Amino acid sequence: MKKKLAALFLCFLMLLLAGCGSGIKQEDYDALKATSDSLQSEKEMLESEITALQSEHGDLLNENTTLQSENTGLQSENATLQSENTDLQSEKKQLSADLQTKSSELVSVKDKYASYKKKMKPYEKAAKSEANQNDEKATAKSTPEPETSAPETETQPEAEPQMEYVEQVWIPNSGSKYHRDSSCSNMKSPTQVSISEAERMGYTPCKRCY
Repeated sequence: MKKKLAALFLCFLMLLLAGCGSGIKQEDYDALKATSDSLQSEKEMLESEITALQSEHGDLLNENTTLQSENTGLQSENATLQSENTDLQSEKKQLSADLQTKSSELVSVKDKYASYKKKMKPYEKAAKSEANQNDEKATAKSTPEPETSAPETETQPEAEPQMEYVEQVWIPNSGSKYHRDSSCSNMKSPTQVSISEAERMGYTPCKRCY
């Protein structure tokens, strides 16, 4: 655009010079001079607009560079977030699997505890009954018998108290299970103790025997 305007301007200038040399009329000269001035003014205006457009174009280029840089940063951040999301999904699956395993273990422990309570009911009942009998005997001994003048009668022997049955089990020298049978699990030199003593020591019932 600048080159075209400059060429037009030179053409008009040459025409002016040519007119002056060939005796061009003053009217024609004035018209050409006005046209030349108008073109010069238009040329300067266009040059100013071009400079403004070039400046605006430079600003747009700088803004585009900034936006591209921000876009690159956002893409990098997005990739990082996707990686973190993948890790969280994997961790979630692992936690779900662990929760399911712990739930199964809890159900198993509850079942074992319920079975243990069921087995211990007869022994608890027998222990409670024995405690009541001992209390009655202690009360009877502490109460003095009234003196009577009745003839002596043959003293009946006191009935021997019945011994409570206490289940005996076998515990190994190494291991955590107690057994009903001394030959279970190929134990060597097992020790016989009461079931309550074995459980107090931390032993649990063998699944083969019980």
